[in-house]
Amino acid sequence: MLNLTEKIKIKLYLISDASGETVTTIAKAIAAQFEEQIEMTEYLWPLVRSKNTVNDILSEIEPNSNSIVLYTMLDVKLRLYLEKKCKSIGVLAIFALENVINELANFANVEIKHGGIPGKYKKLDANYYKRIDILNFTLQHDDGHDFKDVNEADILILGVSRTSKSPTSLYLAQRGYKVANLPIINGIEANLSDIKKPVLIGLTISAEILSQIRSNRLNSYNLNVNKEVDNYTEIENIKAELSYALEIFRKNKIPIIDVSRKAIEEVAAEIINIYAAKKGEYKILL
Repeated sequence: MLNLTEKIKIKLYLISDASGETVTTIAKAIAAQFEEQIEMTEYLWPLVRSKNTVNDILSEIEPNSNSIVLYTMLDVKLRLYLEKKCKSIGVLAIFALENVINELANFANVEIKHGGIPGKYKKLDANYYKRIDILNFTLQHDDGHDFKDVNEADILILGVSRTSKSPTSLYLAQRGYKVANLPIINGIEANLSDIKKPVLIGLTISAEILSQIRSNRLNSYNLNVNKEVDNYTEIENIKAELSYALEIFRKNKIPIIDVSRKAIEEVAAEIINIYAAKKGEYKILL
């Protein structure tokens, strides 16, 4: 591979069927990895749940250009449709939970910086591998992904979009807890009857604060504004979402934590205390 003095310019199209929190977090990590070699411009499309929306997005991407689609989607058929359409216009599509760094390095024909140097590795003990396993599990079970083995989790966090489910999950993973999180979507029944092992936690928030958080997030990206995006930030719709989530929490006797004006550490501490009360233990991972 070649080391280039001039940065390669790449347009990164971030597509998500939810808020886009996972895919944007991964995109930031990728940008940091290649900051000396690649100049990235990011475009975010959240709430992509139909073939028509996929078609609208891809119509704005120049065929056979230095563009990459990075995406997270639950719907396998829609994922396959997106990949097929991207291939037809000569654009690389990467599922965000796959090995993105290697894919991007191959695409841009650059070397991966910050690689391992002989003699620089820390001793890899059993605890290290346990940490990696927990973190990988939590990443792979973000935003409702890989839900089939959710009973392997210690904790399952539920809440509407942008209630800090993902950052709270990652914080807890660093403390030694396997965490999955599931978005609550208004009008879609959350089937929790088969969930036996994990401690369930429901997150809620002030509608006004949530509206501002969502607006700030969407305004920070180059967005294709559509009706779904407008609904995402509209206060009455948010109140309906939160009310529906609270109904599910109460129906299933799930402990509820209000995250309004709370730091991630505070929310995580409350979750750990609830877990300890139910399971009779605190997890300690050095």
